[in-house]
Amino acid sequence: MEGAKEIKIYGKTYPFKMQINQLEGLSAHGDQNDLLSWLSKIKNTPRHVFIVHGEKEQAEALQKKLLEEKRWDAQLPYLNEVVEV
Repeated sequence: MEGAKEIKIYGKTYPFKMQINQLEGLSAHGDQNDLLSWLSKIKNTPRHVFIVHGEKEQAEALQKKLLEEKRWDAQLPYLNEVVEV
């Protein structure tokens, strides 16, 4: 958010190649339809989608919808899982 060009992880510096955006006013009370509507505004298909909030059953339902409707491979990472992106 502050324009950093690199990031330090465990004492090693890496080039910072991500774009970070802050969402203002996103309600924590949106339902699946609200999320799908919001996601429909994304123009480029994301390489990775991680669902990290909500009850497991609802998260799995959203994961299924994203695959069926958008052909996005969404993942529900498990606790302490490490993923390279």
